[in-house]
Amino acid sequence: MRLRWSLVFTIQIADFARLHLVNPTSSSLSGYG
Repeated sequence: MRLRWSLVFTIQIADFARLHLVNPTSSSLSGYG
């Protein structure tokens, strides 16, 4: 269970970071994910 939780958390953080890295000023794509 811990592994799965960690994986989900990592994926969420990675997606959030990637979204902000790709377009940090564009908030229109905030609802992309």
